[in-house]
Amino acid sequence: MSSAPASCRRTVAAALCVLLLCSSALAQTTRRRQPTPQPQSASAIARNVLPSVVLITMEGGCFGSGFFVTSELVATNGHVLECGGRGTVRLTNSSKAFPVLASWTDQQHDLALVKVAGAGARPLPLAQDWPAIGDDIYVAGNPEGLEGTFSRGIVSSLRKDEGLIQFDAPISPGSSGGPVVDTQGRVVGVTVASVRQGQNLNFAAPARFLPALIAHARSNVAGDTVAPPRGTPLSPPVNSVRAQWEANRDWSFFASNILGDNAVPERLKALVDAGISPDEKDLQGRAAWHVAAMRGQTGLARYLHALKANPDPRDPLGRTPLMLVPLVGLPTVRMADPWPWVWITPFCPDAPTSDATNVQLDLLSWFQQVQAHREVMRELLAAGADVNAKDKDGHSVLDYVTQPLVDFDRLLYATNRVRGARACELTPAQAPLLQGFRLGMSLRDALANKVLARFRQFDLPAADACGRRVLTFSTLPSLLDVLGQRSPDPVGVTELMLSFLDDRLVYVRVNFERESRRADEYLQQLEQAAGRTVELSADWQGARQRLLSCAGLQVRAGYQNGPFVELHDLTALPQLQPRLSDQLRRARTTHP
Repeated sequence: MSSAPASCRRTVAAALCVLLLCSSALAQTTRRRQPTPQPQSASAIARNVLPSVVLITMEGGCFGSGFFVTSELVATNGHVLECGGRGTVRLTNSSKAFPVLASWTDQQHDLALVKVAGAGARPLPLAQDWPAIGDDIYVAGNPEGLEGTFSRGIVSSLRKDEGLIQFDAPISPGSSGGPVVDTQGRVVGVTVASVRQGQNLNFAAPARFLPALIAHARSNVAGDTVAPPRGTPLSPPVNSVRAQWEANRDWSFFASNILGDNAVPERLKALVDAGISPDEKDLQGRAAWHVAAMRGQTGLARYLHALKANPDPRDPLGRTPLMLVPLVGLPTVRMADPWPWVWITPFCPDAPTSDATNVQLDLLSWFQQVQAHREVMRELLAAGADVNAKDKDGHSVLDYVTQPLVDFDRLLYATNRVRGARACELTPAQAPLLQGFRLGMSLRDALANKVLARFRQFDLPAADACGRRVLTFSTLPSLLDVLGQRSPDPVGVTELMLSFLDDRLVYVRVNFERESRRADEYLQQLEQAAGRTVELSADWQGARQRLLSCAGLQVRAGYQNGPFVELHDLTALPQLQPRLSDQLRRARTTHP
């Protein structure tokens, strides 16, 4: 065969190049012109999702939801399978059940897969990334056994440190393991748990953790657990949970990790049924009561109370659960000194913003923590916990319970069992004067205070959307001050911070000069008004020190470039909670 002339070959090559360039340009144009996928309607998402949702029932009594991720694998929660025995999977609103052939678990994220054969359901697509706060989501499942329930909500927050997605779509027992899908019908999470006494504070494990578990299941044909042949007597699950306890003695693993959860995990009940006493210490030297106190687990606290577990076990530091209950810190520390945070942070702007929304969620979460811990403390006191116990360093329960921004000391005094102390009845309106300032005084009276005359002029800020005004005053040393040629300031105040709610003073902080006697004079005035001694180290050293807790009033003192004192009006705190909730609703309306 003769070869083509060189000129012909060049012509053909040039034509091919032009054709390839045109094809590439056309492909790029086509890609650019592809429209962004539009959100599906709720009814369309429900039609696509619900046929893939199942009801999972275990012979041990557990039930929950799940959904197909492959033609044979169903995703759910690990705790849905905990009570043991044979399991069955039934498609939503169907009478046909399929036996569970094998299961695989991811204990860290409370995820599980179960294998069934012959169901013929369509797998749901999985999202690989975290959703965004404010995204619309839909939840499918079987709450309280009501099959095929479909609800709508939004992503409230991302708890990435805990590996959880927070959302507000309503769920109930039986929802566990159901899919949380986005507006494209992709699964973004697997429903895990909720805070029962909260207002739609619900959580899901991100779907991005499922592919690794699916790969594990496909490579491990035998599975982690295989259902026994039909007709085999039901084996009690206590052996497996007891083996888990012996391998890793940790009460945290057997308790819920959701704040205030009223549900007691089946694995914890099974562990107790296996003969492990809740008074037994784990590897960290804690009893089950310690975990309930630290986490604010109200359901666990009631369960332990009913079991008559010892309410006064000691951890390695000699602390009883009653000492751990009040250690409720603000969830997000946004400044070196977090305790004024609630009074001065701009979390209620007139125009809702995403930053403000995050702060509002943090603060509402903290309110929820305080309430959950308060309920645990009530259970401990009802169980007869020792209100006069001391730790290894000699600190009493009262030393722990009197903490800034919580009023748990009132619960102690109500028992009439505290020795050598009585409740302080000093009210905010009776708080001692501090250079003329007193909690409860009006904005008008505060502005007329003579102490403000020595500070620079200021513009009075408008009240924010929650009704707060924050006034801050400070002095800078002049050259005469530095050279020591100016006489000492008779007032002795270097910084002043005032916060008003509805034009009523609810928080005051005063920073004194390094060598001022005014701080000591103020403490004496406070002791006289309260009718009790205020314990304070002579040199004012220490980052934080308890001074006094009264009904509706908290006092704190410390040393930061000089002594300071703070007064908090605790009676004003409950007023912030509904206003924050209203701000969140406004933000969601403005930024759907």
